[in-house]
Amino acid sequence: MNMNIKMGNIEKNKRVLVKYCRYIYNRGMVTGSGGNVSLRANEKVLITPTGYSLRSVKENEISVVDLDGNLIEGEKPSKEIGLHLSIYKKMPSINAIIHVHSLYSICVSILTEKNNEIIPFYTPGFASKVGSVALVPYFKPGSKELADTVSETIKGKKAVILKNHGLITVGQNLEEAFNIAEDIEANAKLHILLNGKGQPLPKESIKELLGVKN
Repeated sequence: MNMNIKMGNIEKNKRVLVKYCRYIYNRGMVTGSGGNVSLRANEKVLITPTGYSLRSVKENEISVVDLDGNLIEGEKPSKEIGLHLSIYKKMPSINAIIHVHSLYSICVSILTEKNNEIIPFYTPGFASKVGSVALVPYFKPGSKELADTVSETIKGKKAVILKNHGLITVGQNLEEAFNIAEDIEANAKLHILLNGKGQPLPKESIKELLGVKN
């Protein structure tokens, strides 16, 4: 009986994961077989398989692994599985991770000379819902160096941008992680369209939105 309940939850989570894969692809945040998405379900992690496009990946193809990365069912997991597992281990409250190759976020990563707060706070929604976004230096995709650096940098944040690579967002669920990705890409688009010369929100307004005193 308990086993059936657990398997039922896994199947439900697969459906949710596939649904958000379609959202991500339809929003133009990935192309081809790029990007990866995962969802933590108790002691298991569901993640998109390597080499599969988010536009067409199916529930039976979703990889299910334990927290050590051992494959339980499905296809071979994304090469970024180590990155996802490292984040989950260091952020117990996080249950969803989205990694996309969104165009404007990548543009910002290439053009910026900053390491932190690389996208100005142009709107109150971005300031209050996302906050500071840090830049992670370029490392080879799928490498341990990338996984270690991202999992350290993202602690206490909702997202990081990878130099010349893409965007990673985290959330308590996939809806939250997806909303953050959309918010960041919209603000990154503003930054590029304004040629980096737009007037951001006043510092005092940002502090007020973030609940920072003094």
